[in-house]
Amino acid sequence: MDLLTHYKDAYHFEIQRSEVFDNRLQAPTAAVIVLIGFLAYIFEKVNFSGEPVGVATFGLIYVFSVIITCISVFFLKSAWGGSKYEFLPLPTELEDYRNVLKRHYDEDDSGENVIATYKQTLIDYYIKCASFNSEVNESRARKLYLGVFAMSIASVLALVSYIPYYSYNLEQDKPTKVELISEQN
Repeated sequence: MDLLTHYKDAYHFEIQRSEVFDNRLQAPTAAVIVLIGFLAYIFEKVNFSGEPVGVATFGLIYVFSVIITCISVFFLKSAWGGSKYEFLPLPTELEDYRNVLKRHYDEDDSGENVIATYKQTLIDYYIKCASFNSEVNESRARKLYLGVFAMSIASVLALVSYIPYYSYNLEQDKPTKVELISEQN
């Protein structure tokens, strides 16, 4: 087994995995936006001067839903941003290093020492970058999982808060607009 190829593949796998996380975050982000809209809609419509037991039950469930929604947003934001990946040095830097090796070993491009040292350096870079990127991706996976889990709990609580809202008739009464029409002769 060629170690260089193996670690090169591991490095590329972790870089591709980072792009997958960016795509996987789109649906939960949209769901959180819908959830926030639902919570705002219910809050706007609730009559806080209604039945005290209903208002208290609704308020308690609603507040927990809002808090857990904020936690979900925090985890999803953490999974989306703040991830710094390590990459290989630029090809010009690697070529400069190879030239330094040639001068150091006083060999040409096909010298055994140059090839072996350069290959080992590449393997070390691939190991270091792939390992670091793997840890970043694992952290993003945990944050994504926790964000979706919190969003699911917040969604259930938001729906449950609708039960006292509906059963205690906490919807604000619509003001009735009265127009007086007078007959003018």
